[in-house]
Amino acid sequence: MQNVFKIIYWLSILFIVYWIIEPICSICISFFITIEISDEFFTSIYSKTRLYGVPVAILLTLCNTVQKKDNFDNIFIKTVLTLCVSFFSIILLTIVTVFGDLCKWTTNEILFENVQHQSTKIVRRSLGCGAFDSSPDILQIVQITNITSFLVCISDIDTNVIDKNKWKKPLNVRKHNIINHENIP
Repeated sequence: MQNVFKIIYWLSILFIVYWIIEPICSICISFFITIEISDEFFTSIYSKTRLYGVPVAILLTLCNTVQKKDNFDNIFIKTVLTLCVSFFSIILLTIVTVFGDLCKWTTNEILFENVQHQSTKIVRRSLGCGAFDSSPDILQIVQITNITSFLVCISDIDTNVIDKNKWKKPLNVRKHNIINHENIP
C-alpha cells in the first residue's frame, strides 16, 4: 500500500511540475514560433484539467507527506498547509482562466488558400476583448498552417510578395471562422 501512495505522490508532483513548466515553455517557444490550439473543445478540456487537476494533485501529495510516525501536530500542520495551498491554487487558476480567456482571435476572412496544401490559408483575423475593451480590434493578416487536427502554426505574411501561382482565392469568399470551421453570418 505504501508503494501505491508513493506512486500517487510522484505522479501528483509530475503533474504539478508540468503545469508550472508548461506556461514558461510556451512563452519561450512563442518567441520563435506561434502555435495555437484550434479546437475549442480541446481548449476547454485543457483549461478544465488545469483548473481542477492542480488543486487535486496538491491534495494528493498528502499521500506521501503524511507519515505513520508523524505526531498529531505534524499531521495537522501538513494537512492544513496543503489545504491552504490547494485553495490558493484554485483562486489563482480561476483568475488566470477567467481573465486569460477574455480576448480572442477571430478569423474574419480567408484571403488565400495554398494550391498544394488546402489546409494552409492566408487569413485576416482580429483580436477582440468584447465588452471589457472599448478600443478597436487589432487586425492581422497571417498564414495559418495546420500542424495536427487541433494545433495550428501562425506566421506573419505579406500578401504583396506572395507567389500567386502557389496561392489562390477561395471559391467561397464568405466570412469563415477557420478555428471552428463554420461560416460566420
